[in-house]
Amino acid sequence: MSKTKASSLSAGLIAKKGQAVPAATSVDGSAELPTPPVAATPAPAPVVSVEPAPQSTAQPEAKEAAPNPEAGYYKALTVKLTRAHYEKLKTLGIRMDKKSQAIFVDALEDYLAKHADKLG
Repeated sequence: MSKTKASSLSAGLIAKKGQAVPAATSVDGSAELPTPPVAATPAPAPVVSVEPAPQSTAQPEAKEAAPNPEAGYYKALTVKLTRAHYEKLKTLGIRMDKKSQAIFVDALEDYLAKHADKLG
């Protein structure tokens, strides 16, 4: 049984992107390796005149009313719902064309109005 010498790990084994070639299939080294392809120089890009896009005069759609009109103050809250409550909320939102936020704010305002005597 013949012993083969292990290849040395050197910088010559590193190939640049796009220049890698398959390893030789012969162990004796007599097979000639293919030369890596040479990248063609790309043709220069054509000169293109770019003009700014025309300004749109259309008004953006009015956004939903803010939950609190005071200087844009908002406080994020997390509400945990059962699957049934969540599905009912989303179904109602679709049918009424309202977001869940608006439905919650309306419900909270109704609840606070109902219990206004307890607020002081």
